[in-house]
Amino acid sequence: MFDLQFIGTKIVDELKKLIDQDVVVIDHNGFIIASTDVSRINQFHEGSILAMKNKQVMHMTKELASRLKGVREGFVMPLIIEDTPIGVIGVTGKPSEIEKYENLFKELQNYL
Repeated sequence: MFDLQFIGTKIVDELKKLIDQDVVVIDHNGFIIASTDVSRINQFHEGSILAMKNKQVMHMTKELASRLKGVREGFVMPLIIEDTPIGVIGVTGKPSEIEKYENLFKELQNYL
Protein backbone atom coordinates (compact mmCIF):
# COMPACT_ATOMS: atom_id res chain seq x y z
CA MET A 1 0.00 0.00 0.00
CA PHE A 2 1.16 3.52 -0.78
CA ASP A 3 1.83 5.53 2.41
CA LEU A 4 1.30 9.16 1.39
CA GLN A 5 1.91 10.39 4.95
CA PHE A 6 5.41 8.88 4.98
CA ILE A 7 6.36 9.84 1.45
CA GLY A 8 4.73 13.28 1.77
CA THR A 9 6.98 14.18 4.66
CA LYS A 10 10.01 12.95 2.70
CA ILE A 11 8.97 14.98 -0.36
CA VAL A 12 8.59 18.15 1.72
CA ASP A 13 11.92 17.57 3.50
CA GLU A 14 13.78 17.12 0.20
CA LEU A 15 12.07 19.99 -1.63
CA LYS A 16 12.73 22.50 1.13
CA LYS A 17 16.46 21.88 0.49
CA LEU A 18 16.00 22.79 -3.19
CA ILE A 19 13.44 25.57 -3.43
CA ASP A 20 12.70 28.72 -1.47
CA GLN A 21 8.92 28.37 -1.54
CA ASP A 22 6.48 26.68 0.80
CA VAL A 23 5.50 23.16 -0.25
CA VAL A 24 2.45 21.19 0.88
CA VAL A 25 1.34 17.59 0.48
CA ILE A 26 -2.39 17.05 0.84
CA ASP A 27 -4.25 13.77 1.36
CA HIS A 28 -7.22 12.52 -0.69
CA ASN A 29 -9.63 14.15 1.81
CA GLY A 30 -8.13 17.62 1.23
CA PHE A 31 -6.15 17.92 4.47
CA ILE A 32 -2.54 19.09 4.52
CA ILE A 33 -0.44 16.22 5.89
CA ALA A 34 3.05 17.66 5.30
CA SER A 35 4.26 21.22 4.81
CA THR A 36 7.33 23.41 5.03
CA ASP A 37 5.02 25.67 7.07
CA VAL A 38 4.07 23.37 9.95
CA SER A 39 1.23 25.69 11.01
CA ARG A 40 -0.69 24.49 7.92
CA ILE A 41 -0.63 20.79 8.83
CA ASN A 42 -4.14 19.38 9.36
CA GLN A 43 -5.76 22.38 7.66
CA PHE A 44 -8.33 21.78 4.92
CA HIS A 45 -7.31 22.88 1.40
CA GLU A 46 -10.37 23.29 -0.81
CA GLY A 47 -8.34 23.80 -4.00
CA SER A 48 -6.82 20.34 -3.67
CA ILE A 49 -10.26 18.76 -3.90
CA LEU A 50 -10.86 20.57 -7.19
CA ALA A 51 -7.46 19.52 -8.56
CA MET A 52 -8.15 15.87 -7.70
CA LYS A 53 -11.67 16.01 -9.15
CA ASN A 54 -10.38 17.49 -12.42
CA LYS A 55 -7.15 15.41 -12.39
CA GLN A 56 -5.09 18.41 -13.45
CA VAL A 57 -2.74 21.10 -12.20
CA MET A 58 -4.61 24.09 -10.88
CA HIS A 59 -3.22 27.57 -10.44
CA MET A 60 -4.40 29.08 -7.21
CA THR A 61 -4.82 32.73 -8.13
CA LYS A 62 -5.30 35.59 -5.67
CA GLU A 63 -9.01 35.42 -6.47
CA LEU A 64 -9.24 31.69 -5.74
CA ALA A 65 -7.13 32.12 -2.60
CA SER A 66 -9.63 34.67 -1.31
CA ARG A 67 -12.62 32.45 -2.18
CA LEU A 68 -11.51 28.89 -1.34
CA LYS A 69 -10.86 27.62 2.17
CA GLY A 70 -7.21 27.04 3.14
CA VAL A 71 -5.81 28.16 -0.22
CA ARG A 72 -2.81 30.41 -0.82
CA GLU A 73 -1.57 31.75 -4.13
CA GLY A 74 0.44 29.10 -6.02
CA PHE A 75 -0.33 25.84 -7.78
CA VAL A 76 -1.48 22.35 -6.83
CA MET A 77 -0.99 19.13 -8.76
CA PRO A 78 -2.85 15.90 -8.08
CA LEU A 79 -0.78 12.78 -7.45
CA ILE A 80 -2.41 10.08 -9.58
CA ILE A 81 -1.77 6.35 -9.40
CA GLU A 82 -3.62 4.03 -11.80
CA ASP A 83 -5.94 6.88 -12.79
CA THR A 84 -6.92 7.50 -9.15
CA PRO A 85 -5.94 10.73 -7.36
CA ILE A 86 -4.36 9.81 -4.02
CA GLY A 87 -3.42 13.32 -2.93
CA VAL A 88 -1.98 16.63 -4.05
CA ILE A 89 1.35 18.39 -3.93
CA GLY A 90 1.48 22.17 -4.05
CA VAL A 91 3.82 25.13 -4.07
CA THR A 92 2.92 28.50 -2.60
CA GLY A 93 4.05 31.72 -4.24
CA LYS A 94 3.49 34.27 -6.96
CA PRO A 95 3.17 32.78 -10.46
CA SER A 96 6.37 34.45 -11.66
CA GLU A 97 8.29 32.87 -8.76
CA ILE A 98 6.93 29.32 -9.00
CA GLU A 99 6.25 28.65 -12.67
CA LYS A 100 9.70 27.05 -13.02
CA TYR A 101 8.71 24.36 -10.51
CA GLU A 102 5.54 23.28 -12.28
CA ASN A 103 7.38 21.20 -14.91
CA LEU A 104 9.48 19.58 -12.18
CA PHE A 105 6.32 18.52 -10.39
CA LYS A 106 4.76 17.24 -13.61
CA GLU A 107 7.85 15.06 -14.09
CA LEU A 108 7.41 13.74 -10.55
CA GLN A 109 4.00 12.43 -11.59
CA ASN A 110 5.72 10.21 -14.18
CA TYR A 111 7.39 8.25 -11.37
CA LEU A 112 4.15 7.36 -9.56
